[in-house]
Amino acid sequence: MTYNLDFSSNACNIPVTGMDVAISAETFDPHSPLTGGIANPNRNSLCGKTLQITHPTTGAQVMATIVDRKASGSPEAIDVSQSVFAALGVDSALGHCEVTWAEPSYP
Repeated sequence: MTYNLDFSSNACNIPVTGMDVAISAETFDPHSPLTGGIANPNRNSLCGKTLQITHPTTGAQVMATIVDRKASGSPEAIDVSQSVFAALGVDSALGHCEVTWAEPSYP
């Protein structure tokens, strides 16, 4: 999990909640419908769904809303808002920590 400073301009083009997450392009992109032959991330079926994120050491859990697409990193990598770091009891100044997360049920 990596800290993302700003989700205000996001692939989903939806308002941020404060508890926000970006998922990997590998996971996100297959759910973007084609508009004029081009993938449209604004209409991605994962936008607005939630992930349950767990800190493996403390067991702290938080729900975060998918608002963005993470362009690089492994399929398991996520970027989250400062509020998610805080809810998990992690100092966002660290910039990164290991977590587990559960995917939403994809339609």
